[in-house]
Amino acid sequence: MVRIVENKDWIIYTLLGISFLYVFMFRILLREISVVKFYTLKEEFVSNRFQTWVISSLGLSIVMSLAFSQFMPIIPKIFGSCAPFGYQLNKFGVFWICMVALFSVRSVFTLLFFLSIGEVKIWGSFYYVAAKYYFALSLVLMILVLVQNFLLPDGSDMLYPYVVVFGFSFVLKNLIYLFNNLQILPSEWYYKILYICALQILPILVLWKFLFL
Repeated sequence: MVRIVENKDWIIYTLLGISFLYVFMFRILLREISVVKFYTLKEEFVSNRFQTWVISSLGLSIVMSLAFSQFMPIIPKIFGSCAPFGYQLNKFGVFWICMVALFSVRSVFTLLFFLSIGEVKIWGSFYYVAAKYYFALSLVLMILVLVQNFLLPDGSDMLYPYVVVFGFSFVLKNLIYLFNNLQILPSEWYYKILYICALQILPILVLWKFLFL
């Protein structure tokens, strides 16, 4: 029997594309500051914070699609007949579309949440902290994607490390949101719990059920 070896060059090209995005982010948008300064500088001394958040969100959505799409059991029926420009979506494309939808919808509802409680002034601080988290998590996942696809003989064993890393980072992110010194969430605890449950935990559970169960 002839064994067909999967061509994984596209994974390298995708990771290089994300790397070029981050190089552009640091050299142009952040005006050549170092990664260390990115995490230590105060918010008011960092330029183009919104654009940085958009790029880090895009980078994380792509690398998460690389990491988790391989473990999807099937493509959901809603995407089965979807063929934009004549191309059938694969698991990576489906996962990435879902990630972009998740990030976009959650961002809109987060802004509406801040507007509804009269705390829109902390929106800028919120997405600045989120950009730092997205960038750090994407770097970790990029390393794991390389390990999975080019160093391990059986990449299917990486599901559990991915889940552990994502679960730990998800808990850490919410703790940062709750206790950050920039006070990126309202001071009232019932608003904090409402945000964490409705716009952090619930969307992840819905996405997991839609794609994996």
